[in-house]
Amino acid sequence: NNNADVLEALDKFKSNTEIQVPNNDTFSMGKIMEELFIELNQPPKSKLKTSISIIDEKTGGGMTAPSLMTIGALSSVGKTTMAMAIAQAVAFKGKKVLIISREMSYKKLAQKYLISSTGISKKKLDTRDLTKQAWYMINKRIEEYSTYNIKINDKASTISQIKKEVIKFKPDLLIVDYLQLLSPSTMKNDNREREVANLSRELKNMSQDYNMVVIQLSQLRDRAVDTAPQG
Repeated sequence: NNNADVLEALDKFKSNTEIQVPNNDTFSMGKIMEELFIELNQPPKSKLKTSISIIDEKTGGGMTAPSLMTIGALSSVGKTTMAMAIAQAVAFKGKKVLIISREMSYKKLAQKYLISSTGISKKKLDTRDLTKQAWYMINKRIEEYSTYNIKINDKASTISQIKKEVIKFKPDLLIVDYLQLLSPSTMKNDNREREVANLSRELKNMSQDYNMVVIQLSQLRDRAVDTAPQG
């Protein structure tokens, strides 16, 4: 009997001291259908058009939040340039874009856009070998880009740091350039592929938590180089 009394007392203590957390993450099918019916009676969600025909076609006319899209390619084939073109197209529609740039500084990223959008070479910009026509195009692009609601952060390197920027800015589109340059959230001795997969999963969760579109750039490995005989 004493043992039974002790067990009963422990159960009571546990139930009285246990933190009660309301379950707001589980919904009945009836509740879900009710919300779905309300949504169907409203205008469709606006889509973020990228101005890149193949992407808009494959996404059914544009990206819809929440979602995660990956642009993967080998090094130096234009991933960042494509991302900047998408950022411009989205911002042109009055949307907010946050770019996390780990590959280059914010000034170099802006300069990269200026080069691609004007056709003026980096060498001409560096040497200031610019004609009146070149200056006209530069001024036009700078004036145009200054009206866009785009922010670039070249310091955030972890998911928690990115999340802080997202909470402050509340972007419609988050671009991460690029995935492999982010730091893992834990100090576990996982292999790099598993760490990158976890980072991608966390960005996917972030897109859902903050109802935004996330584009992650990913650098693919050149298998021909990786498997080439050494020596």
